[in-house]
Amino acid sequence: WRDLPRAWWVLHIVNVTEARYGERCGGHAFKGSRKIILEVLCWLSLRSAFMAVRERAQGVLSQAVSNHVGCKWPLLEGIILPTLRAEAESARKCRELSGDAASSEHRRLNGALYGLAFTMGGSIRGFVSNVWRRGLDDAADMGLALCEVIYVATKVSPVVEVSASCEEKQRYEVKAT
Repeated sequence: WRDLPRAWWVLHIVNVTEARYGERCGGHAFKGSRKIILEVLCWLSLRSAFMAVRERAQGVLSQAVSNHVGCKWPLLEGIILPTLRAEAESARKCRELSGDAASSEHRRLNGALYGLAFTMGGSIRGFVSNVWRRGLDDAADMGLALCEVIYVATKVSPVVEVSASCEEKQRYEVKAT
């Protein structure tokens, strides 16, 4: 019985410490230098050429988004949706490329689409799934952009052409249906 008040006191101290930690880590405004840092992290998590940099930026962005009030929609609207549209357009343009240019563009496109998929689908909780709460127009824009990039990216397939000199050239085409 003598240890019971001590146990209650320790639990009380733990609760107070956790509450202070919660106050310290949450509720920051999305403006100023914090906004710039989060935008750079978002850009790196989507467009970095190095997988390790992309993954680290996505991890840091995931933690930072949970501590900044009102940052998900501006990041989504200002950086991610334009990136989705740009990557859909570059996937369409893969059709005209051939040879080494097609190979390098296809690798870049795969990295960019991987960054988009991981950032939107997994690393940041509620990033895309809660867009419908903003309204039907915003949800429709997001859904259309996602469907467009998925459709275009799945239609990019390697086509092997045989030239007159029997050398193999690899070209990527977007198949229109």
